[in-house]
Amino acid sequence: MVQALPHSSALRAGRWSWPGHCYFITTNCADKQALLADDRCAQAVVDSLGWLQRQERIRLMGFVVMPDHVHLAFVLGGDEESRSGGRSHTGSVSSGIVGAPFRARPTLAAVMNSFKGFTGKRINEILQRRGEVWQPAYHDHRVRDREDFVARLSYMHGNPVRKGLVRFEHEFAFSSANPRYAGWVDWAWLDGIEAGRARKGAPTTAETDKIW
Repeated sequence: MVQALPHSSALRAGRWSWPGHCYFITTNCADKQALLADDRCAQAVVDSLGWLQRQERIRLMGFVVMPDHVHLAFVLGGDEESRSGGRSHTGSVSSGIVGAPFRARPTLAAVMNSFKGFTGKRINEILQRRGEVWQPAYHDHRVRDREDFVARLSYMHGNPVRKGLVRFEHEFAFSSANPRYAGWVDWAWLDGIEAGRARKGAPTTAETDKIW
C-alpha cells in the first residue's frame, strides 16, 4: 500500500500555487520501485515534460529521471505583466519575481496530476503491469532567487553521479544536463528576457562553485 510522506505537498490542503514562479519538485515511484530503470519508461517521462512545455503549461527549467524517482524544475504560468515579474511587453519592470512574461495559468496540482496521469498510464503499458506508478505525495520548493535556482539545479544534475550511474553529469541520458536537451530549458525566463541567448547546456557543479 502506498503511503504519503509527512509534510508532503500533496497533503497540504490549500497550499499556494504561485503563477510565474519556479518550483523544484521531487516525486517517487510507488513503493520506491525502480520502474524508471527501463529506458522506455524514462523516455516517456521526458516526452511528457516536452508535451507540457509545448502546450505552454510550464516553462521547463530542468529535470533528472532517476530509476525510482524524478526531479523536476519548472515555472508555472502567470499573468503577462503583473504576475510574471521581470520585463513586461512594454519594457517596464514589474515588482516581484524575475522572469519573462508567460500567459498560461495552470496550478501546481494540475500540472502534477497531468504529468502523473499520463506517465503512469504509459509506463504501465510499457511494462505490461497494473497498479500505481507514482506515490500520491510529492515535495516542492519554490525558488527564492537565481542563486537558489542554480544551486538546486546543480545538486539535481549531480544526482546520477552521486549514485554511481555515470561519471559526469552531462553523460546521463535522462537529464537536462545532457546536451541533447539543451534547447528544452527555458533560459529566457531565468535571464528575465523574452528571447534567451543560446547556451550549450545547463549549469553544472563547476559553474555553481562561484556562488558559495
